[in-house]
Amino acid sequence: MGSLERKLARRQVKTANKAIKKAMSSRLGLFNHLPDHCFGCYKIFDKKNRKQVFTWKVRVVEATKDVKLFCPDCMEAVNAANELKKAQ
Repeated sequence: MGSLERKLARRQVKTANKAIKKAMSSRLGLFNHLPDHCFGCYKIFDKKNRKQVFTWKVRVVEATKDVKLFCPDCMEAVNAANELKKAQ
């Protein structure tokens, strides 16, 4: 019985890994559509600038396959607007 349980466990792990890989590939495919400027203020985004790469935020809407890029200033404004909506 031990080998049957191991076989079932391996199959479950394999199907879970397959689902994860499929989800990641669909999301990473949208990174090819990454814009070169901020969605809010149109500041230019330099992909080679390490500081910008780690501070700018990407928002992906999978339903519409829409990719938006936000600079730190615009992201603060978006977060503040979202907090106001939640407060009301």
